[in-house]
Amino acid sequence: MADTIDEGIVADQEELRVQLESQFKAEWHKQRPARRIQSEDFKFFHGDPVAEWGRKNLAEARNKNQPTLVINRIIKQVRSADGFFEENRQDIVVRPRAGSDQAHALSVLITLLLKFESDRIALQWQMGEARRESVICGRGWLKPFLDHSQDPRGAPNVEWIPWHEILLDSRSRFHDLRDAKYFFHHMTLSPWEAKKRWPDKGAKIDEALQAKDHPNDPAIGGHGRGIFDLREGDPVDGYREPEDEGDIFFDQKTKQVRVIEAWYRVPTKRDFAYFPETGEMRRVEGREEFDLIEEADPSALFLENHPTTDVRTAVLLPFIKDFLEKDKPTPFEKWPLTDMLPLVKSIWEEDDDGDGNRVATGIVRHLKDPQRETNKRRSQAIDLTSRLKGGYFLEEGSVKDIPKTEKNLSETDFVQFVRDISQVKRFEPSNLPTIFAQLDELARRDFHDIAFNPDQLGLPTNAESGRAILARAAGGQLQIARPFANYVMTMTLTGTWMVGMIQQLYTGPRILSVTNDEGKDILLRLNQPEGEGGQPVSSIQNPDGTPFQDEGNPEELMEAIRDFRTMNFQVIVSTSPFAPTSRMAALAMLESMSERYDIPADMLIEATDIPGKQKLLGRLTGLTPSQPRDPNQQAENAAIGRNTPQQNAQGETIIPGQGGGG
Repeated sequence: MADTIDEGIVADQEELRVQLESQFKAEWHKQRPARRIQSEDFKFFHGDPVAEWGRKNLAEARNKNQPTLVINRIIKQVRSADGFFEENRQDIVVRPRAGSDQAHALSVLITLLLKFESDRIALQWQMGEARRESVICGRGWLKPFLDHSQDPRGAPNVEWIPWHEILLDSRSRFHDLRDAKYFFHHMTLSPWEAKKRWPDKGAKIDEALQAKDHPNDPAIGGHGRGIFDLREGDPVDGYREPEDEGDIFFDQKTKQVRVIEAWYRVPTKRDFAYFPETGEMRRVEGREEFDLIEEADPSALFLENHPTTDVRTAVLLPFIKDFLEKDKPTPFEKWPLTDMLPLVKSIWEEDDDGDGNRVATGIVRHLKDPQRETNKRRSQAIDLTSRLKGGYFLEEGSVKDIPKTEKNLSETDFVQFVRDISQVKRFEPSNLPTIFAQLDELARRDFHDIAFNPDQLGLPTNAESGRAILARAAGGQLQIARPFANYVMTMTLTGTWMVGMIQQLYTGPRILSVTNDEGKDILLRLNQPEGEGGQPVSSIQNPDGTPFQDEGNPEELMEAIRDFRTMNFQVIVSTSPFAPTSRMAALAMLESMSERYDIPADMLIEATDIPGKQKLLGRLTGLTPSQPRDPNQQAENAAIGRNTPQQNAQGETIIPGQGGGG
């Protein structure tokens, strides 16, 4: 099998199909052990943390190009007054690796892109019923594509693809696939679904099914269970490597066919304009286009027939030995996506919980306890409130003044491309805690009747009270449904704009409000207007037109922003439940209260968020002398215990010491 696909093979479509299928089959069997290892990396454990992963193991996984993505990690916290609930917070930061210090602005762009994508996935799960019952860990790839649903010309967008649906060139060693010759995005479909998506291939699919002695069966199956049917020890994304693969293009057991979207490079020669001062090479179509460039920049050099590659794509259905979409050039028209395989790897580094323990990746499943369910609804509202303070929500409108709109919104927490500043409304989340406080009071009253009344144990009324708690929780969920939906729309528009910046460089100014490494807020205008001679300006400018001051050469920084292929980054995920400033403020408040009131030391320590808290509490308990028992109090407690529950005239059960209603 040839390593590359030349122009001669592309000219013969049948030979191209055979070679692409051969490459896919060879990579599939070659990478089968690696897929099996990856499917066992992150498993679902109910209630207990997964096995320890040291930094040595993470380094080995990174060197093997093995995904180490962990999102939605959970920190369990228990409050004595509220019961049990989870907090799920994460901060995503992208930092350039060594040697790429000038790529700060590019790193900011990738940070926002990754944060948008992770937030979008998390919010979509939260909007579904199954999302309320399970928290899933995910790994995968980000793939730019042109969305024709809204714009006939194709609007740039991004989709998240699970790791097991991507098959890479095994010789590639770079995360941005700069040295990869091809990659395959494959998925399995039932025959009836394939015929629905490609009606012109229906006859061939039926003919192939008859040859396989399989009628047209609409059954849908798969090797692994879905992500909503996780069991103890299952892979967190629901994928399980099959034991016996058989025909990789047609699954005999589930009657599913495999569709393959292939992206590959074809060696060719093109004409380029070379700029010695900046080192840039720009593709030109013939000498005539170069003459126009030379008039603006006489230093440009013409390179004729310089070796390069063309990126092409095709969609195959090997089951019928035919193309679903014929070989064609890349649909992207703007550099650098015209010269790259459109796939961005999401790499996430491991982190601990502050005490040296690895945080669990997949707790929360089958919440049968009504109080837990209520607490979870409240924690969602609190999390939404913390996300949206100081931010904006978007409503429908039309573009009036883009620069003015971006300038007005550049100081908010979110970087947004809005349609109309008059239609942007600030979200006021102050009513959410009030709603849930009222629901909590009713739920706590019912829960108290069930849990602390011995005569109520096992009675049918418990189920009614439990359903009442769940009904109130659902009512609280409706209160935050619209803000969640509005927030999803905001993030979608934000992400679409950010991905559009990658493809449409220098089509108009865009302002980013970012925080630099020193914690200062700065404004960046990434897409510069053209300068003298029709050339882009050679420096980053602030919105007021003054030069942007940053370490290093501004020209190198501009080049890094334009060259999307230099993307080499690390992602650091912090799972701290509160920001450091919030912890300091809370601790200061507790210290001031302890000066005025007699607050036990163990209560103060329990309310703080410090490393080694449990060890400190244990040592403090050992140092605290036991208190002598009060004989009078013991006699009173004994008298209360001898009393038996009685009924009043209305038939209500009265528990001594608890009142009539709990």
